[in-house]
Amino acid sequence: MKFQKTALSTMLLTVAVAMSGNVQAGDQFMAAKGQSQTFTSETELPEGGSSTNYKLIGGWDHSGYGSEDSLDHAGINTDITLTSGSYDEIVGGNHVRNTKSSQTSPVMSIGNTKVAISGGSLEYAVGGSKASTSGGTDLINGRVEMVVSGDANISKKLVGGNYVKNSSAQGAGATPDKGGESVVGDIDLTLQGGTFEGMVIGGSFAENYTEKSGEGFAMKLTTQTGKINTTVTGGTYNGDVVGGSAASGKNSAVQNESSSLTFLSPVMGLLPLRRIRELSAAILCPGRALLRLQRVTRASSSTETESLTLHPISLAAT
Repeated sequence: MKFQKTALSTMLLTVAVAMSGNVQAGDQFMAAKGQSQTFTSETELPEGGSSTNYKLIGGWDHSGYGSEDSLDHAGINTDITLTSGSYDEIVGGNHVRNTKSSQTSPVMSIGNTKVAISGGSLEYAVGGSKASTSGGTDLINGRVEMVVSGDANISKKLVGGNYVKNSSAQGAGATPDKGGESVVGDIDLTLQGGTFEGMVIGGSFAENYTEKSGEGFAMKLTTQTGKINTTVTGGTYNGDVVGGSAASGKNSAVQNESSSLTFLSPVMGLLPLRRIRELSAAILCPGRALLRLQRVTRASSSTETESLTLHPISLAAT
């Protein structure tokens, strides 16, 4: 297992992070709509073209939804797997982008979501649901279970929970006081293998990547997440590993019930206890995050275990 840089915490990102930008016109969607489905390099592409333009979705794609469309799938669970092939993104729950619906309180919901990635290449992997430039659309996602193993490659971000991102406050009920809100249940993220070129976030991610929209205000983005358990047993990591949730940009906030980040052998040979303490202390810098180390434990058995458990905290960008 290899690490180049690791941040062990729920943290507030006050510096710029890699952005996906606006969805390109060539992007396509394959939505399982709650059916259990496995995607491979042999999966037939419904509209042809390159597989790298396709987003794999466990629930429904509601991009561009109208005022009469129902976004409620709360009673339906999802289960999707990727074993091979190159795709743009995988999303365990629902997906929405670029909507200007006149609905005043739009809520997009799904039940529990399950994602397994044992091979293939992706730019983004999201265990829960995702909203991109979708005004005041709210997300509700049940419990999330996500496992990455084998030779999977994720080149930009992995988000265990919901991913809400915006470059505009227009449409779908957004006001200076009302933006996109995200709620997700408990999250279990297990990283057994694979290569991660960018950031790994065990919880949810609220990303506001412009200061102002055309209407003159930065839309609020908030996420609320239950208990987050991130376990690392293998893989190559070239970016930060965040055990809990993260927020980036003005007017973004995250809150977790609790979060833990556990490393199992053989990674502990590369990340000594002293280094964990140093990294934890570094995150206490004013203006970056509030972190209290509850405990660090080492198992006495032949399998070494290091566990960081964080107190429930709420972080907000100002």
